[in-house]
Amino acid sequence: MAEITFADGCYKVKFDYNKTLVDKLKNSIPNMGRNYKGEDRSWIIDAKYEKTLAILFPGDAVPAPIAFVAAQGRYMIDLRYLGQVKDRGNGDHSSLGFTKGAWSVCFSESVLKEWFLGTVERPKLDTSSLYGILNIPNFSGVDEIKTGYRRMAKQWHPDYCHEPDATRIFQQIREAYDILGSEKKIRYDVGLGFELGL
Repeated sequence: MAEITFADGCYKVKFDYNKTLVDKLKNSIPNMGRNYKGEDRSWIIDAKYEKTLAILFPGDAVPAPIAFVAAQGRYMIDLRYLGQVKDRGNGDHSSLGFTKGAWSVCFSESVLKEWFLGTVERPKLDTSSLYGILNIPNFSGVDEIKTGYRRMAKQWHPDYCHEPDATRIFQQIREAYDILGSEKKIRYDVGLGFELGL
């Protein structure tokens, strides 16, 4: 059984000495990704080896590095579902998030309050082009346009989104799709190409 924590962009792993496990750790994680701290008998592991730790310590929960990410600023997560805030023990209240096919991220209650109560600046709609409004690359194809429209319409539809400017943004998304999803796209692309100096 291991004790795994996350702080300052690295995992700290403590476990009772086991030669086989130590050898596996050394073989799985290169020298530059690990460091042994003799004073408290722990290993400091680079965050990019999160999946390796999950394989080496299958019975132990490897914490998601969201606390570090949130402290450093912006980070893009394709979050599909957000669970209810629960007491995780030791007075720690957090919520799990479903992303990449698993409940793999953890948000502290304070981070969620900052986000939902408006003290964190939320992402703005990119209005530099109609493609930006649909959150897709410029000159995208028909399938990408449809996917982008569905995703953004679902996110900003006034029936589901309670942001103050949801109706206005939804109208912009609809207008962008009306142009990019029709024959007008060709003329728009030519104009955008000239504007961008292509």
